[in-house]
Amino acid sequence: MNEIKQQLIGLFVSRDVKRRKKLYQYYESYFKQQHSVRFTLLLINADLGSTLVTRLDIKYIRAHCHRWQTSQPDQTDNLQQVAESSNVEQSGSSG
Repeated sequence: MNEIKQQLIGLFVSRDVKRRKKLYQYYESYFKQQHSVRFTLLLINADLGSTLVTRLDIKYIRAHCHRWQTSQPDQTDNLQQVAESSNVEQSGSSG
């Protein structure tokens, strides 16, 4: 079994406070697919080979994952949007 999966199982057995964040980081693609809680739970527990993850874990992760997201939006897109909005404001105020 994968070393990361072994670590996740160890975190859930010991009820470590970081277990849910680590679970989200490892299975981020499952959470982004917007499956039902039950189906996500089945997928994760089947992959881990045990039933350590609960429905409440999935709900907690969904409620807090916006703070843990690993992929950051491209900053050049944000800068371009700011520049475009300031151009619109300037052209609107000069008329």
